[in-house]
Order: sequence, then structure tokens, then C-alpha cells
Amino acid sequence: MIRNIHAFSLLCLLGIFFGFTEKIHAQTSADSIFVDMIPETPGALQNVTIKLKSYSYNILGSKITWTVDGKIVLSEIGAIEYSFKTKEVGKTTNIVITILTGGETIQKGISIQPQDVDMLWEAPDSYVPPFYKGKALPATEGQIRVVAFPIVKSSGGTPVKTNDFIYKWSKDFSYIQNASGYNKQAFSLTSSYFNDQETVSVEIVGVSQQYTAKKTIKIKPVAPKIIFYKKDPEWGVFYNKILGKDSSVTTGTTIIAAPYNFSPKNPSSPFLRYTWLINNKTVPKLKPSNELPLTIGSTSESSLAKIDISLENTSRLFQKVSHYLVVNLLQ
Repeated sequence: MIRNIHAFSLLCLLGIFFGFTEKIHAQTSADSIFVDMIPETPGALQNVTIKLKSYSYNILGSKITWTVDGKIVLSEIGAIEYSFKTKEVGKTTNIVITILTGGETIQKGISIQPQDVDMLWEAPDSYVPPFYKGKALPATEGQIRVVAFPIVKSSGGTPVKTNDFIYKWSKDFSYIQNASGYNKQAFSLTSSYFNDQETVSVEIVGVSQQYTAKKTIKIKPVAPKIIFYKKDPEWGVFYNKILGKDSSVTTGTTIIAAPYNFSPKNPSSPFLRYTWLINNKTVPKLKPSNELPLTIGSTSESSLAKIDISLENTSRLFQKVSHYLVVNLLQ
């Protein structure tokens, strides 16, 4: 009698065990199929590759059917990979993956609604002269400011406001926690002399977690340089014409040394140390320090003079440059 009770109990336990595992297997079969999407967060009109993998099923020997927006686009044994192009911002692509394996049918659904984010950057503390049409560029150890502009639309095509996002900033692929957060649309950094370029990434996530987008940009610091201009007593500085290494100027002209992409932005900053030489003789301290007046007397009674300048930023380790100019001083 006791033996029968034990046998009955064992059968009950086995029944419970097998019933339980069968239930769990039925519930988690789709969860046993893993999806890798490259890129992980695709943008609009971007090529995307989806790859399947599983540690529970032989999907390489299974028939896999890919259906995109209701249309079968691929159906083959072992078709574990499919590539396509996303739609415009806010427009959804619906993908259903059907796997027939061992007499079991497993389905996996993916919806991709691409969004985008623009990243603009500036070098707010780099000097360029007035009326310069180009962009100020950061030198090594220069300041850089990056601003993210979400390009996000709802499924109905309505743009989403920029202040409805959490911004997650990374520098050189390392997450910067204190720069990230709600409505933190801008990120500032100082370029490092250890890096040839700065890599800045941002991930935007909607407050409702409904929208997300990622982007990465690379910013390459430049070597600062000096460019010479002439300053006329009556007409001021001729920023439209660079003084070449061999130039003729009239007496009374002032030579302007423009410290392109040096920081700070003020060319007369006390952190910028100018050293002027005329025919290898040191010029006494000037004010403003980047302006050299020329007279016959200043060139040792000679009409031909070699002008050398070296400029060093005393607050930056690698912002240093030299340049020279030969002028023919006319009466």
C-alpha cells in the first residue's frame, strides 16, 4: 500500500514537472529567438541588417519567412539574415519573422519607426578675425560646444518638441553622466592633446520612452596659425587681403598678426604671449600686443625688413606657432 502511494506520488510529481516545463516552453519559444539589429538604433533612410540567433533551436536548418508590411520578401531554409532600408522619419516598417522548426511555428514581430537627430558644433572660444566667412575651428585644448537637434515625428507626422527628450551624451564612447539628462540639448568639452580627434555621441530618448535616435560625430582639432594683415592709419585693417611673405607697404603701416583658432577669443588676451623680431632684433612690448607699427626708424633705417613673430598660449600646452614676413617699406 505504501509502495503504491509512493509510486502515485512520483507519477504526480513527474506529471506536474513535465506539464510545467511544457507550459514554460510554449510561453517562451519566441523569447528563445534573439534579434541583433545593425545599427542598433537605425535612423531614417538607413540600411539596416537584422540577424537571428538561438541557443534553443536549430534555426539554420529551419524554414524562415520574412514578411515586411504584409508582403513576403524572403522565405528560405536558414534565412537568418535580412537587410532593408528604413523609411522616412516617423514612418513605421513592420516585420514579422516566422520560423518553422521541428514541427513548431514561432513568430517574432519587429516594428521600426526611424527618427533622427542633427548635431552641430562650434568652437566658441577660438579666434577668427572680423568678417571671416569660414568657421572658427578648435585647436588642441580648445573649447567645443555640440548641440543636438532632434528630428522626430509621430506616426501621424507631427513633429515632437525638442524639450520632450532626455539627452545621453558620450565622449570617446564613454557616457558622461553629469552632462546628460532631461532637456540637456548641449554638451561642452575641451579637446585633449592626447587625441587626434574628438568623438561625440548623443542618444535622445523621448520622455515617454516612445522615440529614440542616436548619432555620432568626429571633430578634428587643427593647428593654430598666424596670418598677417596690414592696418592703414585712415582705412583701418584690410582683412580682405593677406600679406604674403614678401610684401610692400608704406611707412606708417601697422602689421596685424591674426592668431587664427587660438583660444581665448581675445587676440590681446594676457594668456597670449607675442614675441616680435625685426631683422633679428627684439621689439619692445607692444600694445595691442598683436600690432606692429612700421616706420623707417623701426627697421634700422633700412627699407627692407624681416619680421618674425612667435606666439604662445601660456594657458595651453600645445598652442604655439611661429611665422615670418619680409616687407619692403615704401615712403
